[in-house]
Amino acid sequence: VIGPLLILLYDFAFSRVSLRDVLRERWRVYLVAFSCWIPAALLLYFVPRTETIGTSADVTVLQYALNQSILIIEYLRLAFWPDLLVIDYGRPDAVAWLGALPSLIAVFSLLGFTLAVYRRFPVIGYLLLSIFLLLAPTSSLLPINSEVGAERRMYLPLAAIVVLVVLGARECIGRCFRWFELGKTMTPTARTNSVLAQTFLQQFLVLAVVVALGMRTVDRNRDYANPITLWKQAVAAYPENPRAWSWLALELSRVDRVAARRVTDEMASRWHDNWSIQFDAAEAYFCMYRDTEKAHQYFRQVVALDPAHPRARLRLVWVLAGCADEGLRNGQEAYQIATSLRAEYPYSPEVLDALAIAQAECGDFESAIANAEAAISSSNAFSESIPPIRQRVEGYRRHHPFRFDET
Repeated sequence: VIGPLLILLYDFAFSRVSLRDVLRERWRVYLVAFSCWIPAALLLYFVPRTETIGTSADVTVLQYALNQSILIIEYLRLAFWPDLLVIDYGRPDAVAWLGALPSLIAVFSLLGFTLAVYRRFPVIGYLLLSIFLLLAPTSSLLPINSEVGAERRMYLPLAAIVVLVVLGARECIGRCFRWFELGKTMTPTARTNSVLAQTFLQQFLVLAVVVALGMRTVDRNRDYANPITLWKQAVAAYPENPRAWSWLALELSRVDRVAARRVTDEMASRWHDNWSIQFDAAEAYFCMYRDTEKAHQYFRQVVALDPAHPRARLRLVWVLAGCADEGLRNGQEAYQIATSLRAEYPYSPEVLDALAIAQAECGDFESAIANAEAAISSSNAFSESIPPIRQRVEGYRRHHPFRFDET
């Protein structure tokens, strides 16, 4: 999307002829370059990614822009010393004008400075302007509501920053040496030594930067070698990011179930009024920790917050009709929930299978067999769910209600 603009500005910055002559000579190139916007526009129109791109009830254009003003300054800081890298910044947060004001002033000041430099020194200005242009699609006014920030967005702008720093350092070193030599009579040997000293200083600075950033890269790779460390850093940096808590619980569950459960409970407690977070907690207890009682509690909370939630109701049918805990089982309630799901999703294999489980728990094995076989018929021929349903059908034929494994 930004490529055509960069091509156009590049020609304007580096060409020695007038802008009118550039346009007259290369208009065909620009026409081809800008034609790539047509398929991009068609994709946005016919295949909109409304779940991740665009405004929502809690993510407005203004809120997203305020978030980005803060993050752009953070990106620029990390470009010079990447010390506090984060794998997941979470979703856009509510930011007050006053809190974002210093960042807004800084961003607009940098943008004004960039435009002034582009007018006076087009080549340097082109590099500065390309940083803002490359960040614009993801870090301006078009909300990406699933992810407020990501360090990978700086990969391309970083190329321009590196070139600017290298050219700036080279120019500063050259000016320092010329100032030192000003007014002095330099012999050929002294001039040669000065050039050698200048080259040595440039190489030393490059080596120092490469070693420092190389050590930081090695240190960051150690973080990626340990996912628990990676997600602990994300939680510490952005504690209001529920996705980081969820991933931390998942990684901890592989090595320390007790710690993982604590993280899940903390996540559920922080966002006790968010049905999505409550559902994640319920799924964790149901699938990872195999704690049916706690899973039942969280699924109930999801349904209380969102009575129409199909997945939570489906899980409740499984818990109420298929768990091993007699005190928790309630076949009649499971049957009522499954019947309401059947009315809403009459051809869903998962719903038909859940209804069969509830009917078997109530002792209606003939209906359970019929609905389980309907679930098999409605499933894809290669679905992985078919063999388990067939096993349940064999149990129903022997008048055995289904019990899922809680170990």
